Amino acid sequence: MKKILFTVLLCLSFSAQAKDWVLLSSDELSKTFLDTSSIKRSSSKQIDFQIKQVFNSQRDMMGLQHNAALMKYKISCQLGLILFQQKFLLNDDEVVWTHPASINKQKAALELSDEVVGKICRTD
Repeated sequence: MKKILFTVLLCLSFSAQAKDWVLLSSDELSKTFLDTSSIKRSSSKQIDFQIKQVFNSQRDMMGLQHNAALMKYKISCQLGLILFQQKFLLNDDEVVWTHPASINKQKAALELSDEVVGKICRTD
């Protein structure tokens, strides 16, 4: 009975941390996914979400091997501005380096495609 209870709790733990990754785009170099479970309204004017880019081959940045990047965004749909933080990942989820979070808002169009902004802001 203890083994069954442990297994059930373990499965619930994994499902609680599950992310709903939806493929946004794919090409010969990488695949880009949106975590739909991460889309949250942080204030009346901002939406938080994250995107993961998985590269088809391992890359090197300043001696740090990585094969993916995770970007966390805050977007103001009304103003078209974003703040973001980028993490470089190895084996798709092991953080090897975190770029400091931006403190200056920039135009969303410089960082995100119109398609991504449209998907996120349609709930706005």
